[in-house]
Amino acid sequence: MMKCLSKVLTVLALCLALPSGGVLAKKATPEEVAQAEALYQKGMALLEEDQVDGAIEQFLAAIEIHDKHAPAYVGMGHAFLEKGNLKEAEKAFKKALRKQKKYAPAFNGLGLVYSQKKNELRRAIRYFRDANRADKTYSEAQYSLAKTLERFGSSETLKEYENVLKIDPQHHDAHYRIGRIHEGDRAYDKAEKAYRDQIAASGDHYGAQLHLGIVLKVQNKTDEAVEVLTRVTGRVNPFQRRGVLELAQVFQKRRGYDRASKLFDAYISELEKKEQTLFYDLNFLTSGKTLETFKAASEEEKKRLFDAFWSSRDPAPVTEANERQLEHYRRVAFAREHFGEYTFPWDDRGEAYIRYGNPDHVSQSGSGINIERHPRVVAVKEQLIARAGSAAIALSRRRVDPVESSMTGPRGELDRPDRATRQRQVDANFMGWPVYPVPIDGRWEYWIYTEVGPGIEVTFVQRNYPGPYEYAEMPLGRGRHARIW
Repeated sequence: MMKCLSKVLTVLALCLALPSGGVLAKKATPEEVAQAEALYQKGMALLEEDQVDGAIEQFLAAIEIHDKHAPAYVGMGHAFLEKGNLKEAEKAFKKALRKQKKYAPAFNGLGLVYSQKKNELRRAIRYFRDANRADKTYSEAQYSLAKTLERFGSSETLKEYENVLKIDPQHHDAHYRIGRIHEGDRAYDKAEKAYRDQIAASGDHYGAQLHLGIVLKVQNKTDEAVEVLTRVTGRVNPFQRRGVLELAQVFQKRRGYDRASKLFDAYISELEKKEQTLFYDLNFLTSGKTLETFKAASEEEKKRLFDAFWSSRDPAPVTEANERQLEHYRRVAFAREHFGEYTFPWDDRGEAYIRYGNPDHVSQSGSGINIERHPRVVAVKEQLIARAGSAAIALSRRRVDPVESSMTGPRGELDRPDRATRQRQVDANFMGWPVYPVPIDGRWEYWIYTEVGPGIEVTFVQRNYPGPYEYAEMPLGRGRHARIW
């Protein structure tokens, strides 16, 4: 196999290196064009089946018959992308453009190459836009543009996915991507519609089925959630394991604890060993001598100590399942699934989530700012602002729009509001923002828990985008405000 592949690459290198006036540049007959197209189509079919080497052979055969067949060069480019060979992929896509100017699939291919190179997303976006200009009906270039803008964190992402659907209302993935954006914004009704539209367009889209089940669960439509998630777990697919986890959570929500327990066990048993140990870790659950004993124990002994820990905390010992232990499993799984993208096993949000569970309020920088409205959440917020005192007032002033602050008037003391009005203004400046210093132009997220102690707010910052969130750092300095923080 390696010798065969080496020969193929050698032939390809010669083909790509030939000048446009070389031996293969003669005008192809209609029969040769048809033969080349048939070989190209066969190569694309093999590529979809992940038979990359076989696909390359078909593309090369097409090129040998018809040197100007641009699609075959594009096929070669995609084959090399599959192999992770960006250099050869770029050569193939550029060769396609030399054979057929303004060929949209070749521009799209170059965009895909640069989207995989470090610090080259802007160039990738330019190539995708070139493809759009070359062919306004080419939905895949529009889709590639939207996906790259999503990685870039662009506010234009949703609009660009919607543009995909204007070209191809039955697109294989665009409805799903739109649903994920709405789900991330907690617009669950819009997300539900998008997932249903995706399933209607491509019924075997298990990602759309999984996330439809998730948003149905969140909206307490648990009967249909069970039906949808059972379909996901019933067949081998990339989302099957996650489907088992979500189905376990639906039964947990419905108080079907015995069924939930079996599903959680099935989910954990399919994980790798290092993932399994996360569920049996007591580090976030206890302290003192109990934690010291746990850390010093063997792996087998740790499992026994874990079981004993939860047995002593079973809220209903007469039942088979331990409801509080199931909630711990749910929290660990949630932390791993939602906060572990950039660091193993999760960023600092995962630790907070395992300790305290679902926050009562979440707000994020950018489009995710969420104003406190529930009376208990507002009460915690006001309490924290009061405790911060003068430090909160100073922080509030820094956060006020400079234009707005410049309009307070030239009369100084005469325009200063009374103390109660000032406090209301300070409180208003913190709604949707953390009661803690964070970079005004940075990315942050904070959670409020109303029933942890007297009520707490946990603040996270994202130092690099994209990347993990960390606890906000303590402000520097030794002054009165630094001491307050």
